[in-house]
Amino acid sequence: MAWLPALTTVSLFFAGVIFWLWQTVYRRRFEVAEASMIAFEKAVDGLNHIRNPFSFESESKEVEIPEALKVPPEQYRRYGVIFVRAEKTKEVFAELRPAMILAEIHLGTAASEALSELWTIRHEVVVAAGALANCEKEFYDNTPEAVTSKKSSDQFYKDQQNKLYNLGKSSAHDVITPRIEQARKALADACRPYLELPRFLTCFSRKKTPRKASP
Repeated sequence: MAWLPALTTVSLFFAGVIFWLWQTVYRRRFEVAEASMIAFEKAVDGLNHIRNPFSFESESKEVEIPEALKVPPEQYRRYGVIFVRAEKTKEVFAELRPAMILAEIHLGTAASEALSELWTIRHEVVVAAGALANCEKEFYDNTPEAVTSKKSSDQFYKDQQNKLYNLGKSSAHDVITPRIEQARKALADACRPYLELPRFLTCFSRKKTPRKASP
């Protein structure tokens, strides 16, 4: 049995190495999950600022009017506020890119896609503002082709308008807020397993319920 102490030492060594590796990976995934949720909420705050339906006069003055503008300047300034806000919050969305890469590596595709959804939404909002800012009034005759074209054009601009402002998830004229909520839920579901204690450690973290005093 002289080999037993040596075997015990080697076994404990490898067990320690395996536990250290597991702890390192678990801690890293915890940090990535935490950072992903923080980056997500910061980007949501940025989107809420961009999509704020109320604007100040000072923001309108910051809008740069193109030289060859074909629409009234007031119209361009109204929607151009979105461009100003998007420029001021671009650093917040720049943080999403590394967060997406780390989430893809450590947390999986679902977490990465939830973060990517905010990037896509920001792009769609800016494009919608550009379409509405440069929308020229068009005249159609009464031919069936013209009427169909007008209906198609009206629906397009209506869809852009529904992307522009944060009116709340209960509003039928806000198609973006429900998408943000879905992305938030998807990210939370993807991160939750890495933010909770492993099962074999939960027994040490359970709070003992105090016994009721006997009457």
